[in-house]
Amino acid sequence: RHFASRTMDAVERHVADTEAEAHVTRLRELIRAAGKSGLTKSELTRASQWLKARDRDDTLVTLIESGDIKTSMRGSSTKKAMVFLTTR
Repeated sequence: RHFASRTMDAVERHVADTEAEAHVTRLRELIRAAGKSGLTKSELTRASQWLKARDRDDTLVTLIESGDIKTSMRGSSTKKAMVFLTTR
């Protein structure tokens, strides 16, 4: 059962029915793979250069509204950066 559950989780993370769903899946996986420190917007942009800026922003909004990711701010007192973190 353990292996079946792990397989189902992996399939859920990597299989998509539409192009938009594929974008959601890939960005969610990029952010999840970054771990607890998350990804800054510039890191995420570099990691997803295959995606147009508008599509990237729409996909991030979808992930935030669905509760899959959240945003936070980190940085020094002079420069702040938005960070994307997984919630699940």
